Amino acid sequence: LGVQVLFGGSLLSVMLAPVLWSYWLLALGLPHPLRGSLSQPAALAISLFFFASYLLNLAVMLVGCWRPEHWHLARWTLTVDLYFPLATIAAGKALVEMVARPFYWDKTAHGIEDAPAPDPSATAIRIAPQPHVVHRPALADPIGG
Repeated sequence: LGVQVLFGGSLLSVMLAPVLWSYWLLALGLPHPLRGSLSQPAALAISLFFFASYLLNLAVMLVGCWRPEHWHLARWTLTVDLYFPLATIAAGKALVEMVARPFYWDKTAHGIEDAPAPDPSATAIRIAPQPHVVHRPALADPIGG
């Protein structure tokens, strides 16, 4: 159950991220659907909470790079601002493909497809197919058993 909750929460977080990002409109003073229903102090409190959460997230990533052998990774913590939007785009693409083309697998090309196919006649060893034998247990004699 824990794996399902973790996996489901990960998917849900990237799918609902645009809703969360829309609250930055409040912080920037731009139009937002909640602008009329939230007071200015409430909107400011929400914006400050989100900014503090962002800083906490960066701090946790930097703590993960604390050891000297991992310190060179600290500069990559700033790329998380690119990671989450890209993950949201990928999740949206996957959702559209799941609905529109459920049996399509959009594989990534790795260069193997461009290699010529091996000649099957060039193999040195041929293995003859073996007959498939199914062993079934004997049934008990229903009359004399």
